[in-house]
Amino acid sequence: GGDNLVGELLSWPGKVVKQAYQSPFAVHAVFRALPPIARQYVLRVLFCTPDGSSIPANTLHVTWPAHALPTTTSDCEKILNNNRNGALNNAADNASLPSATAALRPATCRAMHENALELLQKLRILEQQEQTARGSASSSKEVPSPPSTPDSEYIISEPFREQLLDILSNRTRRPFSASTKETQQQQQQAEPEPVNVDAVARLEKYSKVRWERVLHFLVGTDDDPTAAPGDTTATTPGAAESAAPKSSTSTTPPPSEDLVKALLSAGLLEPCDEGLRITHVGFQFLLKDTYAQTWVLLMRVVRNTFPSNTAFRLGAMDLLFQLAFCVVGRMYATSTLSPPQVRLMNALDELGLIMIDQRRHAFYVTRVGACLMSSERNAVSAHAERHFSAELGELHLIVETNFRVYAYTTSSFQVALLSLFMVIRYRLPNLAVGHLTKGSARAAMANGITAKQIIHFLDTHVHPMVTSGAIPSCVSDELRLWEAEQDRVGFTPAVIIDDLASDAAFARIRKHATECGALLWAHARRRVVVVKSERADQVKRFMLDQEIH
Repeated sequence: GGDNLVGELLSWPGKVVKQAYQSPFAVHAVFRALPPIARQYVLRVLFCTPDGSSIPANTLHVTWPAHALPTTTSDCEKILNNNRNGALNNAADNASLPSATAALRPATCRAMHENALELLQKLRILEQQEQTARGSASSSKEVPSPPSTPDSEYIISEPFREQLLDILSNRTRRPFSASTKETQQQQQQAEPEPVNVDAVARLEKYSKVRWERVLHFLVGTDDDPTAAPGDTTATTPGAAESAAPKSSTSTTPPPSEDLVKALLSAGLLEPCDEGLRITHVGFQFLLKDTYAQTWVLLMRVVRNTFPSNTAFRLGAMDLLFQLAFCVVGRMYATSTLSPPQVRLMNALDELGLIMIDQRRHAFYVTRVGACLMSSERNAVSAHAERHFSAELGELHLIVETNFRVYAYTTSSFQVALLSLFMVIRYRLPNLAVGHLTKGSARAAMANGITAKQIIHFLDTHVHPMVTSGAIPSCVSDELRLWEAEQDRVGFTPAVIIDDLASDAAFARIRKHATECGALLWAHARRRVVVVKSERADQVKRFMLDQEIH
């Protein structure tokens, strides 16, 4: 799987992806996650073939001539202007177009076209058909088809087409509601509940606290990131007398067993004599944006909880699809959830995507949970940075040539992260002073953290007032040297062959060991050959066959 919705679906079998399209929320979420050109292709096939028939491949060229892609830079410039003024393109689509005409060259246009068609076929949205006779087409293929040809025709897969038509006609039910037609009509006629602004603010605080706890556990700190109980509650919108339950205690319990298993199976943590410690994969995980971090952990929890049962896996994913269309701060009942969805609710609460109200058998969706399936990943990441990283504390570093590090931050999490590879000397309210030592760096490298990762982290958080924009070269060079010192001596199991009778015997053995990849070292004057232990028997058989002593 990938670190977003499209990457995850691409790792699924095609049959399972089609089963997922039975849910209108899955279809809507996937459609929003498609690139702008791919979305236009889907809409063109949908409205050009209302009866569900196939459409020629040339008709799919939305922004360029029907029978040929652009061949000159001037054509590309016209395409760029047409896209900016096109009725099908919204502001988000325009932002995704190349900002410079030079970036939209003929080869780029053709690649965009082919990539869009390939992605739609891999996601089982478009199915390619081949003309077998004039006016007729063969049955659609289950396996993704090769690149389109002039004879190629496309149709939208039936489950995706039906659900998308219902979505565009506003005939779908609200998320986490009953599926009967009578109930849907009542819900469409009823006015939606107003959203309490204070509840939204409390949910964002709750979401930040839950996610911060995961990060603190990952870096191995015992600091309690939670706030007062009243700060992590949400008020039910539109009802003055109802409120989401407050925490029973002011301390947050440790992560659940399912979440710890997810961290271990993802390779972010590993067992050691002291318990658990972060790995180099975990350190690299901390450098990712919050969107990618949340998605990786969530998908790992889903795979661990539902390892092989397709029905349960689809039920759990449908819960995530519905979250994308929920209103932040509005209460949703848990009575409509299936057993696999109920099982996944606790993990979503731990990651800060929802907040469960046990007393009312309901839950509230946080803003991060609603944005998880968004098509604009950059917007989600920027939002997450505002609501997570800013709360965790800004970090600006000044690294001196004497290996002293000044970290301007108020976050205990950021200080704990720095302590993974440096010695923290003392702390002030908004400043922590540390020292990069050989011992602290080697200890981090022994845990799998590389010098490249440390240098990247320091360069990423360098103080804006540092004119060079990077740490001193003497510091980065020394970190690489400390890492190289670990590899000065290597150990390889070997077998020594000596006391050979003649130079000719030595030459023949050395030649055979070299050809079979067994040779490690040889000395002609001493007539000594050292070979790998796993290939020593092969060399010995050669000596017996050739009667070499």
